[in-house]
Amino acid sequence: MVVLEGPASVAAVAERVANASADLSYVMRGMAEDARAGDTARKAEHAALAERERTLYEVVREFRLAARAAIGQAV
Repeated sequence: MVVLEGPASVAAVAERVANASADLSYVMRGMAEDARAGDTARKAEHAALAERERTLYEVVREFRLAARAAIGQAV
């Protein structure tokens, strides 16, 4: 659990980071389980991994910008 104090804009972006990270983690766990089982049925779903990685990268970037703006306003 993380407690975040600050502007609502930072908290909203932090929540988006957590959601994107959880989504990517879910897919990666599924890929690992499928690989161990030799199951290729969800191969198309796994192909979308790059898009999930890009989404996570973008929301982390937004979080950094929002945090930088909040820190700049606090100083």
